[in-house]
Amino acid sequence: MSNFAEGLWLVVSVLFTVAYIIVLVQIAVDLIRDPTVSGKKKVLWILGLLFFPVVTAILYIVLRGSKMAERQQAARARLQEHADAYARRMAGPSSTEEIARAKSLHEAGTINDEEFAALKRKAIEGPTHAAPP
Repeated sequence: MSNFAEGLWLVVSVLFTVAYIIVLVQIAVDLIRDPTVSGKKKVLWILGLLFFPVVTAILYIVLRGSKMAERQQAARARLQEHADAYARRMAGPSSTEEIARAKSLHEAGTINDEEFAALKRKAIEGPTHAAPP
């Protein structure tokens, strides 16, 4: 029975250790990302996490934990906006934008009716991809 108890204790202690490390990392990330905290306060919190980790983690969660989720959600939203902007840049202009650009060129007299029709047809058909060799 002692082997079972020792094994159970090992599993439980590893579980709590991993959970505790995750909490410490989450607190450190939240602290570093928060622009409202001055550099000196960040250093003090980090030193507290290094020398008195349990007490500091509990204090941080009690004092600043209510806003942790909001800051994390804001960071996630910013990352999503950057990813969306990158995807739009890589996708190129939409057919509506291409037709509007062609229409403005046509109205300005830069292109004639045939060129406008060709650009419009190309925009409606979408990009043509060459077949792989």
